[in-house]
Amino acid sequence: MDENANTSLDKTEELTQKPDVLDEMLDDLPEERQKQIRKSVMTMMSVTSNNPMTDIAKKIDGEHITAFLKESNENMRLSYKDRFQTKIIGIIVLVFVLLFLVIIVLVFKDSPDIVEKIIYATGGLVFGGLGGFGIAKYKS
Repeated sequence: MDENANTSLDKTEELTQKPDVLDEMLDDLPEERQKQIRKSVMTMMSVTSNNPMTDIAKKIDGEHITAFLKESNENMRLSYKDRFQTKIIGIIVLVFVLLFLVIIVLVFKDSPDIVEKIIYATGGLVFGGLGGFGIAKYKS
């Protein structure tokens, strides 16, 4: 946790435990401004005293932050690895589809009408699928 935040919490606790310190600090201010500051201090006290995160924040030290950063680094590394593997799988699927089309063209090379219909159907599926995924959105 930030050292300034700890200092701020310590000062707030000091003001709540020693109200005369607050009175001394506010003596030179106009009455209306004193009321505003007292209200702000009371609000801050109620927020910090009732917040369970305050107790947790006081217990956080450098080891916790180091562990969090290590876990975050590992998470980023795994995320990159996942994206890379997804791209590899996509490329493998594309190669198999193209290989399948080449085999079909070679098998039906004597019947150009059938090959033409297969190519049109496959092209329609591919481009329809790309449109369904919103390829235009990725381009813009």
